[in-house]
Amino acid sequence: LEGVSEYIVPCVLHYGTHPHLCADSCNECLIFLHGCLDPFKQFYTLSRNLVTFFLSIVKNKKMTISGKGLGSYLQKIFEGGDKIYIKVPFIDDYGVEIIKSLIDKKDINIKTKVANLKILEKYKNHINLVFDESFHSKEYLITHGEQYIKISGSLNLTRSSLIDKEENLTIEWGEKLDDEVKLFINEFKY
Repeated sequence: LEGVSEYIVPCVLHYGTHPHLCADSCNECLIFLHGCLDPFKQFYTLSRNLVTFFLSIVKNKKMTISGKGLGSYLQKIFEGGDKIYIKVPFIDDYGVEIIKSLIDKKDINIKTKVANLKILEKYKNHINLVFDESFHSKEYLITHGEQYIKISGSLNLTRSSLIDKEENLTIEWGEKLDDEVKLFINEFKY
């Protein structure tokens, strides 16, 4: 997606309560010559491990992160797409607020359990809703034309999952919708 790095880099840096800036977990691999107060208007030095780590993520177009508060990254990624596909078994009022904030700007498709109908009923004319009782996976797909970001892991669309609990995500991205992504999109058709 256009500007994907502004959404992916914060995810790469998120490993719990503070960032570990290196693949070997040290915090000394990114050195600012003038301190942290003016980090982007100066030259800085990266360790070989950090550069190798970031380049491997970019090359593989896939990364896994874990930690609390991953919902803020998910929301930022939502903002970059035209179409959003959400496949989660559990949605609460907090999740509905996120959906509500996107309704006027995005094409939203949700596959969830029938138990969530009551909480989503008010918006059923503004989103594509598909119900299925036979899944437990949590998956998100954000597309912008042919480009995509696919997210899978343990993240439900609930406050506890998006903010409070330790969760994990695998984020994959690509320039063109492949067969696997198209198959996922087909799950949202009646």
